Amino acid sequence: MFFFAYMSSAFLGRTCVGSITCRIERRLGGKSVNILTLGVLAPYRRRGIGNHLISYYFLSLNVFDELVSLEDRGNHAIS
Repeated sequence: MFFFAYMSSAFLGRTCVGSITCRIERRLGGKSVNILTLGVLAPYRRRGIGNHLISYYFLSLNVFDELVSLEDRGNHAIS
């Protein structure tokens, strides 16, 4: 088993409004995804930015059916 880590940010103009960090694990049966962090600034939530970040990775890495873990802690890491 080996893995690759990916990170991406969403910008509106020159402002970073969201980010995602994923780990893709390749196994004999295929791929699995761990979303390590996902955050969107409070004023920009409910606009589909987080959904777009997740969709981008699932489509670009050809992963359609596995989400290993996603944990909502409610922490405000990006301010």
